[in-house]
Amino acid sequence: DFAETFFDVQAAIDAASICDQQVTKLVGTGTETQFKFRGVIQEEKPLRDWLQEVLMNCLGYYTFAFGKLKIGIRNNSSVVEAFTEGNILFRSLELAPLKPSFNHLTANFADQDFGFVNNSVAVYDIDHAALIGGGAGPLFLKSNVNLCGASTKSQAARIVSVRLREELGGTSAAEWKKARQVSFKTTVLALNTEPGMVCSMTHPDMPGGSGEFRVTSWRLNKDFSIDIQGRTTTDSMYDLVAGPKPADIEPSPVP
Repeated sequence: DFAETFFDVQAAIDAASICDQQVTKLVGTGTETQFKFRGVIQEEKPLRDWLQEVLMNCLGYYTFAFGKLKIGIRNNSSVVEAFTEGNILFRSLELAPLKPSFNHLTANFADQDFGFVNNSVAVYDIDHAALIGGGAGPLFLKSNVNLCGASTKSQAARIVSVRLREELGGTSAAEWKKARQVSFKTTVLALNTEPGMVCSMTHPDMPGGSGEFRVTSWRLNKDFSIDIQGRTTTDSMYDLVAGPKPADIEPSPVP
C-alpha cells in the first residue's frame, strides 16, 4: 500500500485496458491485441529512460500528478478542459506554426514471424513531401524509431502511423495548415490540467476560431499563474487506435 502513494494505480489499469483491446490487424488478416510488449529489460539504464522506451510501444506517456507517477495513452483527441478569453491571462496566447521534423518514419523491431530477427516498417506521407518539396519534387524528412517491445508488423505500423500524424499535425493539408504550437498563461483555474491532457482553445487568434491541443508542458509560477504549452491535435490522428473517446467538454461563455 505504501508504494501506491507514489504510483497512480487506476491510471495504469485504464492504460492497460486500452492496450488489451482486440483490434483488426493493419498487416495481415484477423485481429490482435492492440499493444503488447514482448522484450527483455536487461541493460542498466535510468528508470526514466526505460519508462520512455517501454511506453513508446503503446503510444504512452508518463507524468507526475499530486506526487504520483501517472501513465496515460494517446488514443483520442477528446477535450477534457476548455480555455477561452475568460480563463486565460489577457493577451498571453502565443501561437507558432508547427514545423514537423519528419514526414517519413521507420520503425525497427524484432519480428516474431521471422524468429525475432530485426525488421522494419516505414510509413510516409507523400502529400506532405510534395507540399514542402515544391517544384523540385517530394522532399522526405526521414527519421527512425526503435520499438524494443513491438513484435509484429501490424503493431509497429499502428504506432508509427499515429506518431507520424501527430508530428505533421493531422492527415490532410487543411489540418496541417491549422496546426500550431500553443502557449499561454492562465490562473489557478487550470490546476486540474496536466501534461498529456487534451484541451480546447476558443480564441479569435486560433485558426477557425477554436482548436484542440495536447498539453506538453505545465508550470506553476510564484505568483500562482500557470504557464501551459501544447501542440494541436485532431480526431483523425487517432483513427487507428481503439479506446474510450468521451464527448468533448464545451467551453463556457466568456463573462
